[in-house]
Amino acid sequence: MASEVTHVIRGVIRNLKSEFTTIDAFNSEELQRNSALAGTVAAAAGLSGLAAGMTSLSMENARESAFSLNFSINEAPVHAIVWANPFEDGDEVEIVAERVDDHWRAFAILRPRDRIISLFPHVVSGHRAHVKTTIKVFLKFMIFVAVLGLFLFLFVWMLVADEVRTWDVLIYILQSFLVVFAIFGLIAWSVSRKYRKFVEMAEGIFSSLGWTNVSDLNLREKTMENVRPDDPPALGSFYFRY
Repeated sequence: MASEVTHVIRGVIRNLKSEFTTIDAFNSEELQRNSALAGTVAAAAGLSGLAAGMTSLSMENARESAFSLNFSINEAPVHAIVWANPFEDGDEVEIVAERVDDHWRAFAILRPRDRIISLFPHVVSGHRAHVKTTIKVFLKFMIFVAVLGLFLFLFVWMLVADEVRTWDVLIYILQSFLVVFAIFGLIAWSVSRKYRKFVEMAEGIFSSLGWTNVSDLNLREKTMENVRPDDPPALGSFYFRY
């Protein structure tokens, strides 16, 4: 049984074994265990686009790529599931972990030397940061729909001489827009609820590290603000710079 106390442990990675695997992140043991970090779920901030959000509606039974890490730190065994593994033997790191039987179960691994952090999949941001990103993605999509509707109306206006029919088309477009707004608003809300555990886990990790304003923190956005030309493509998508 997991301890209810989360620890931040510092040391050097020894005997690192990294294995590519697939997991059901939404129903994983890490999220189901009774720990201070793995509580309940809200949408992961930084969804790359509406397609990612739509796909996540059916993600509860989907498996996705991750890395299973086993290593020792201060002579104690550690197990972690992370989205990407940028670490090597000999790296000085910090881990946010809980005690499980005879080993540590890590939820996040940080390398202070270059301020790299890798976490459990979808653990990216706090609650307010996620809500802002969800709203931003939703509004971008609705602006796209509105622009399409405007072009359709202009097209009809140029081709149809009948003013009454033209305004009928405008009313139809506006009604359709409201229907799309309602449908995709419900989808955005549903997606957000499916991710609530990842948000709470993120805030637990950030708080354990002593970071402030954890609800407003979005690791993906923070990373992309300081991206460098020589940074690997996975940085900012699957692991981050804090």
